[in-house]
Amino acid sequence: MKMQIKLVIASALLLSSSLALAGGYVDGNGVTYKMTKNAHGVVLKSKNTTLYLGNACDADSNKYGKGSWGWANGGVSVKLKKKTIGFPRQDSPFADNRCAL
Repeated sequence: MKMQIKLVIASALLLSSSLALAGGYVDGNGVTYKMTKNAHGVVLKSKNTTLYLGNACDADSNKYGKGSWGWANGGVSVKLKKKTIGFPRQDSPFADNRCAL
């Protein structure tokens, strides 16, 4: 009985953490970004930074400048003029996996 309770609790914790990250990304420094989509691509917004990932692999940030983004099996990389931000082990924000590195 105790084992079943532990399994239920562990499952609930895992599910709640997965749901907390649904629709979001976590960069290599542990910063969480909420993801929304629009006609131009994807917007990733954290407490302090907003990243725009365009449909044509372009990227922009008011804080870090313009650049590009790409995706590979290792995760998503956003290379901007003033900074590169990595999202390790995370899938492309687009279902068609565009912008392969």
